[in-house]
Amino acid sequence: MSLDNLGTYVIVDYSTSGILLIERSPVIANYLVKSGLDLFSEFVFTSFFATQSTHQSYNRYRGPITPLDPALVTPEYLERKRKATLHREYLSRLLVTCEKEISRTVDYSDYSNNAYLISQLDKCNIVVGEFTNVVIEYSSINDIDENTGYQELCLLVESSGMIKLRNYAIFNKYAIQIGSCSSEEELQLVILDAEKTLKIKKDVSQ
Repeated sequence: MSLDNLGTYVIVDYSTSGILLIERSPVIANYLVKSGLDLFSEFVFTSFFATQSTHQSYNRYRGPITPLDPALVTPEYLERKRKATLHREYLSRLLVTCEKEISRTVDYSDYSNNAYLISQLDKCNIVVGEFTNVVIEYSSINDIDENTGYQELCLLVESSGMIKLRNYAIFNKYAIQIGSCSSEEELQLVILDAEKTLKIKKDVSQ
């Protein structure tokens, strides 16, 4: 697929309509807008960009992207652009760190959002010993009785879901903190604290 056919997000300065960043990740775009930098984002196709000029203006109502009025490229505007770029860098680092942690802790297959498996477990009645074919087959393959197989699958769904929820909670906490940082030193401290928290939570869950 050509890059020109892919979508992207423009991160725009409210006061000037100047495009501060172009970001492909909807997660990063969302948390940038949540920061205290007075931004908004719009989803557009990459081919929407007619120029690659250093400073561009996005009009969310008329559509065309045009060169930003040079009079608006003030030191204040450039500082907002610098901060947005810095925040994006650290949000990306945080996201990658959390995603790596998930890949190390989630089991062979992620069952937390497996609607089919969850529905099959819900149909079982352990009181009368009624189990769905999914549970019966899983138990047969693993040479265990069906009640034990059912308990194992329930635990698999629950533990996988808890790992993902814990990971999201950590990402959300520190992404919000990043949004309130005003210096790179503060951003570095947030990342270090996030990495420490992820390690502690991983050790506790093992």
